[in-house]
Amino acid sequence: MFADVLKHMQVVELDASELDQPISITSKGAVATVRDLIADTAPASVRSMFGAADVAGDHVQPVSKLDPAALRIVATETLRKSDPKHRVAAIGFGSYTPQELIKEVESGTLMGARIVDAVRLSGLLVEQAIASGKVRPRKNIYDKLHVPDFEF
Repeated sequence: MFADVLKHMQVVELDASELDQPISITSKGAVATVRDLIADTAPASVRSMFGAADVAGDHVQPVSKLDPAALRIVATETLRKSDPKHRVAAIGFGSYTPQELIKEVESGTLMGARIVDAVRLSGLLVEQAIASGKVRPRKNIYDKLHVPDFEF
């Protein structure tokens, strides 16, 4: 689905807070984070950049295979982790707090369905970027490298 987008992108940079974002469900039914997905499905080179260990037994389900109930769980958990002070505005719908959006998702309203679909599409993009090795930590390993400032 996002193959063409990923071809044109050099890399998706993820910071530490993004690694803890919900993205899917594990084989045991727990909410899986981006960090879990990297540990489970990323190429070894990507796992090493993020310091991820191999996952034994509890695999992350592909976002494309999640049923509507699982997607609602991921969307709800994503909203729970968001800043409660922020509001989301949607043309024709008004503005919502994260708690109000959780109620929309749980009630299955049109707005709730749009939130679930946005979470699904975002998850698919991140999942494909991870699988293709097009992710890296936002902080570059060279940030800690101190090069002397030569004056000429």
